[in-house]
Amino acid sequence: MYTPPSDPTDEPKHVAVYLSDLISATWRGFDKGKAAAEEFFAAYEHRERDPYVAAQIARYEARLSLAAEAPAASWDLRMLGNSGIQLEEEPFRVRVLKAYDGGPPGPGRSRARRAFFQQLAMSLLHSDPKNLILYWRFGGPTGLELGLCKPRGIWRFQGPPRLEWRQPIVYDPTEGMRFYGADEEETDFGFDLGSERREEEAGE
Repeated sequence: MYTPPSDPTDEPKHVAVYLSDLISATWRGFDKGKAAAEEFFAAYEHRERDPYVAAQIARYEARLSLAAEAPAASWDLRMLGNSGIQLEEEPFRVRVLKAYDGGPPGPGRSRARRAFFQQLAMSLLHSDPKNLILYWRFGGPTGLELGLCKPRGIWRFQGPPRLEWRQPIVYDPTEGMRFYGADEEETDFGFDLGSERREEEAGE
C-alpha cells in the first residue's frame, strides 16, 4: 500500500494520494448525483433529457452527500453559489467543476474564479495558494470520470487549458482508485471509493 508523504508536494500522484479521502467522497457524491438525475428523467419520460438540468441535479445531490460527510472528514466543505462546491484540505483548495470536452473548464468571466485559476492569494492566511480543480463528467466504462489538475492561469472559452499538471483518475468498483501519469503505466493505490458542454461561467 502506498504511503502518502506527510508534506505533499506538487508531484501530481503525491497530491492525488494525499487528497484520496476528499476525492473518494466526491466520487461517492456524484455517483449519487448521477442516480438522482436518472431518477428525475425516468419519472418524466415525456420530457427530453436536458444535460444542463442533469448536471445541476448531480451537483446538488453531490453537495448534499459531501455536507453529510464533512463533519467527520479530514477536509472542509465550502458551499458556493449555484450548488457550487469547494473542498479544502490544507494546504490545498479544490474547486469541483463539470468537465468541458473531457478536461477542466475555463474560468469564464467570474473574477473570483479567475483569481483562483491564477493562484492569486485571497488573504494573508493563504499567501501561497495551492488551488486545484477536480473536474467530473458522466461517461467512460464506469459511467463517471474524474480528473485533478493545477491551473496556472486563465484561458479563453474553448481554448487550451493552461495547467501546471493534470492527473487523470480511474475507478473500478472492484479494484478501487487508480492514477495514470503522462507516459506512465497505470498505478494502483488500492483505495476503495465505494459505490455536454456547458457555458463556463454558468455555475461553479
